[in-house]
Amino acid sequence: MFDKLKQKRAKKKQAKNKKTERFLSLTANGVEAPIINFEIMKDDSGEPVLRIITKGEVVQLHYQTIDFELKTDKKMLRVKSSFKGAANLKNDYKEYRFTVEDYQQFFI
Repeated sequence: MFDKLKQKRAKKKQAKNKKTERFLSLTANGVEAPIINFEIMKDDSGEPVLRIITKGEVVQLHYQTIDFELKTDKKMLRVKSSFKGAANLKNDYKEYRFTVEDYQQFFI
């Protein structure tokens, strides 16, 4: 009985100490792009979408098709995408949306 409790506590402690991934860089067609955050999600129709948040306008993202290379401290993502839309947010932030055509994930 006590062994099960010890195992539960150890799992809980291990999950608590687990670190989240840190974003390192994003390149768009081989050129570094200064972004704040990104996420890959599904839109209302179930189509995968890459959403990128930037501070101001980023010229590297103004193409119809872009090959992205996203790096975190644990993995690298290669995403082929096509431009879907852009929107202005509060305080000079901008949101870019791209339709994901191909996706590859590599662990570092």
